[in-house]
This record gives sequence, structure tokens and C-alpha cells, in this order.
Amino acid sequence: MQPANPGVQHNRDWVGAGAGFLFVVLTVISDGTGGNHPFSTGPIEPIRSLFLSNPGPFAIQAANYVESVATLLLVVFGASLARCLWLGAQQILAVAAFGGVVLAAGINLIQSALLSVLAFSVVSDGDIGAIKALYALRHILLAYIYFPLALVAIAIAIGTLVSGVFPRWYGWLTAVVGVAFLSGGADVATSGFFMSQGDHWFYVLILFALWVLLTSGLLLRRTKSRLRSRG
Repeated sequence: MQPANPGVQHNRDWVGAGAGFLFVVLTVISDGTGGNHPFSTGPIEPIRSLFLSNPGPFAIQAANYVESVATLLLVVFGASLARCLWLGAQQILAVAAFGGVVLAAGINLIQSALLSVLAFSVVSDGDIGAIKALYALRHILLAYIYFPLALVAIAIAIGTLVSGVFPRWYGWLTAVVGVAFLSGGADVATSGFFMSQGDHWFYVLILFALWVLLTSGLLLRRTKSRLRSRG
């Protein structure tokens, strides 16, 4: 039985691709608005300055708002990928991928909420212990967010290699990306290679953004190929 409007079915991949591109753009805007975040293991004064004046509570809240919108787009992007797996007869992997995206989105909203709490109440109260604890927790969450993202990448990689949802080279590449995400979850040390918010964490973040852009491009290509075949 054919769907009533096949064009609508194909356009859904465009929605996922657009959500992926916008997610990366809004994430960059959010990071630029929220200022440079000092290490959670460093002295307290740079941390307090971040929330009090540089860039201050309103800039941080604005950045959190933009990032929250970006997080919603990430869920739409993940739903589109899960749909591709589902249509490729990989239902279990589809559920795993979408579940990973939802979990990652939840973690991201929690870490944003921690920044808001710090900006509007805790820092102004001057409780150094609370400031350090909440700020460090936020950085731990930013590392642990890579675990559900690894689940997403590995599920997509397996689904691609098994059913050919995307090109085979992309399946192998995404498997490597998934392993890199797993390594990002180890970025909770106070010093060294796996230092929280250190160089390794930043490189994995860049890899994640590039992977989202690449995947969004493949969604666009997939849609155009189908439209041409119906041509």
C-alpha cells in the first residue's frame, strides 16, 4: 500500500537535515554568547567573574536559551536518523539511536539549568563550596553526554553496515566516531590528556559538530536522490 503523498515522506529527510545544520549554527552562537568558561579545577575568582560580570548573568541566560532551542533541533535530527533506521528494517537500532539522542538532550538541558542557577542565585550568595560543586557537576555532565551520543553513533553505524541506510564508508566512519565519543566520556580528570574541558574534550566536540554536518549533508543527498529517481 503506497502512502497518500509520497513527496511528504521524502521531505521528512529535509527536516532532519535542516535541524542538524541549525543545531550546529545555534550551538556556535550559544558558545560565543556565553563567554569563555574557566576550568572547574582552577581558582574560584575566574568562575565568579564569569557569572557576575564577564559576560554576566543575562548573557549566560541568553546563551542557555539559544542552546536549549538547539537541543530541541538535535532531537528532531535524531528522530530523522531513527526513522531512516526504522525504514531500513532496523527497529531495535532505531529505538536505541533515538533513545540516545533524547538522553543526550536531557543531559544538555540539565547542564544549562545548572549555569542558570549559578548565574542568578548561587554565585551572588558567595558560597564557594556550592559554586565549585555545581560548576564541576556541569563539566562532568558535559563529558558524560558523550556516552548517549556514542550509543547514537554506534547504532547508526551498525544499521548502515547491515542495511545500507547510508553509504558503507559512512558506516565505518561513524563507528570510529562512536569510539571517539566513548573516549570523550572519560574527560573528567583534573589534569592531563583527559582533563575536564581540556584539549581532548574540545577535539571531540569539534568532531561531533563535523559529524552532525556530514550526516545532515547525507540526509539531503538521500532526499535528492530519491526525488530524482521519481523524476
